[in-house]
Amino acid sequence: MYRKIQGLRVLKLLLYSVLLVMGGLFVPILFAFIPAMFLSEMRFQGVLPISGVFVGACALIGLLTDPLLGLTILTVMGPLILILDYCMRTDRSVDTTMALGTLLFLVSLGFIMYRTGTYQAIESGELMKNFSAVQGEILQRASLTEAEQARLAMTFKTTMNRAMDLLPAFFLLPGLVVVYLSYRISGRNMRIGGEKVICPGPFFLMHLPRVPVLISVGLLGTALAMNYFMALGIEPYILNGLVVVVSLLACQGMSIVNFYLLRFVPSPFLRGLIMFFVLVVPVGQMGLAALGLIDQFIDVRSIEGA
Repeated sequence: MYRKIQGLRVLKLLLYSVLLVMGGLFVPILFAFIPAMFLSEMRFQGVLPISGVFVGACALIGLLTDPLLGLTILTVMGPLILILDYCMRTDRSVDTTMALGTLLFLVSLGFIMYRTGTYQAIESGELMKNFSAVQGEILQRASLTEAEQARLAMTFKTTMNRAMDLLPAFFLLPGLVVVYLSYRISGRNMRIGGEKVICPGPFFLMHLPRVPVLISVGLLGTALAMNYFMALGIEPYILNGLVVVVSLLACQGMSIVNFYLLRFVPSPFLRGLIMFFVLVVPVGQMGLAALGLIDQFIDVRSIEGA
């Protein structure tokens, strides 16, 4: 745990952290790659030295951008890095590590939202009022008739209300993505460096645990039926559950499509083009979810002759 830290690696960590944050302001998915860098270095250079480097990187990010951004990265990513490092050192299962990492990510995110007043703004409706005020100013400056402004304002209000209802799902899904990418990339780097660690396999072999998925589908079906016949008023909970389950099944379906694309389509550009087309077509997204559900019962990748 107290190994000699290499100065060049420290500088690379600091530089890459700043670059990922700068890029993440425009492409948010880049934030997900920050924990993986520090996880990999923790295994090779020790927990305490790299933890100190991470704190320094967050301080540097706060100085260069916004102190709140640096504090947010420290609060959300720091505990995640530590729990993933612990689980990988103690050889916890992939499912356990994913669950613990996602739970801690959500707790940390909830804490920073509470301390910054974001949660209170959502609960009080102040956030919606601010969005509506900005939207009203934009519509007033646009060359639109009163009827068009009213129609757009109603559409915006409906969309925002639905988005607020789905906030739990919108927080959980990115959390799963961050944990998966951090876990997978750091584990792969450790294996390349000669370490023996348990980590998720490549994306094209991804398979969701069958029992939790089938239980979730059964519970959602039961809740839908009960709410339809008994009017329980639990639509937001059902919608959040549906968004999460369908999105996860779509990811599994996407991994199957990726498996066959890697097998039969040699061109990376053509594979990316096909995957992009499947994702942007609404029917394609539902098809991916259906394929993921089928894969829970039949291992589609092992079908002979495919």
